Amino acid sequence: MNFKQTAAVLVASTLALGLAGCGKGLATAPGMTKGGFAYNAAGKRKAEKADNWTVLIHLAGENNLYRFALEDLNEMEAGLPENGNVEVYVLFDGIKNGDSCVYKIKRDAGGMNTNIISEKVAVDFIPANNEIDSGSVDVVKAFVSWAGKNVASGHTMIGYWDHGSGIFHGAPNPLTKGFGWDDNGTNLETSDLTTLGGAFKAASGKAFSIVGFDACLMAHGEIAYQMNGTADYLVASEELEPGKGWDYKTWLASAGRATTPAAFASNLVDSYIKSYGPGGWQSSGRDEVTLSALDVNAFNGNVVPALNEFVTAASGSMAANKAAFQAARSKAQTFYNRDCADLGSFLGNVKATVKDSGVAAATAKLESAYKTAVVREGHSSHFPGATGTVLYFPTPSQNINSTYGQANKIAFAATSWKDFLKNYR
Repeated sequence: MNFKQTAAVLVASTLALGLAGCGKGLATAPGMTKGGFAYNAAGKRKAEKADNWTVLIHLAGENNLYRFALEDLNEMEAGLPENGNVEVYVLFDGIKNGDSCVYKIKRDAGGMNTNIISEKVAVDFIPANNEIDSGSVDVVKAFVSWAGKNVASGHTMIGYWDHGSGIFHGAPNPLTKGFGWDDNGTNLETSDLTTLGGAFKAASGKAFSIVGFDACLMAHGEIAYQMNGTADYLVASEELEPGKGWDYKTWLASAGRATTPAAFASNLVDSYIKSYGPGGWQSSGRDEVTLSALDVNAFNGNVVPALNEFVTAASGSMAANKAAFQAARSKAQTFYNRDCADLGSFLGNVKATVKDSGVAAATAKLESAYKTAVVREGHSSHFPGATGTVLYFPTPSQNINSTYGQANKIAFAATSWKDFLKNYR
């Protein structure tokens, strides 16, 4: 099986890349200045064009996805455009002891191959032994803070590459650990997104333009809420991802044509879906995929208030309509995490099953708000009801995870949605 969520990936085939560590003792590469950039006499980085992009990738490959990590580094090198509109920095950690480093991706004129030609950037948060815990929030915080101070440009995106389990640690499968996990270390949690987004904003003076997850099951409304004020767009999958992940080669090449965050995020969705479609270069012929781009500000500014109003209307009619709400949930599009459901699919079912004027008005308002938030959505034929975003939504026969009510762990606890989950059961 080739999904990022599974533990059956063979790592013996390492493509013989011979990756070397690059900690704080690494000498600066020839022709390289601080962070790989030219600085003026005052020590300030020269101004970047407003439409330039810096892409940061937290590539946590110290696990059974290692061979895909190496492949994706090569994809980045093959896809990096020559026009200079985008620069890519990768915080890398693989299964070899002492292979942790930060790469500045260089374009490989030879295209896809097994050679890593990218520069290794000297940074002070890689220890002398060149080995990090890629699941440590402190390490990733140091990476985004460094980027915010040294390499951020007109737009900055971060992509979290690794396994993903959704908003919870170990649910529903105890083998999964949030996201960004290191088999010899720790992992990141939903609440860490607040820390990381805040650290980048403090260092750069602005929010991430895009936060993406090249990981399974992270297209949650709860994730978008967690990033309120620290990111403009979220790109993630409602379903499991194939091990090959994003199509970096095609997507990065689009940077010459896509300068706005909405366009760059949309191109990522389109390239991913096409790469696994019929004749797609990453397709195995049986791939079940989803990917979406969500406007974080529209979700939090439009969807969340409308969702709270929907909960109020639904709660007021619950005595008469509980069975109808349960039927709407049972027919909603679901994915690997069966205790979640697609929001748009559920709302469509509510319109068809709940006959209450107040609920109908609240549902229409919420649907309209939801449409303002979903910028791009793609899915294979296996998921006809996918609309781009799931919410945690256990059925009456499933237990509610107690973490969901703890705002310090899942900020979405501040909304009314948790009350609906209790009332409709």
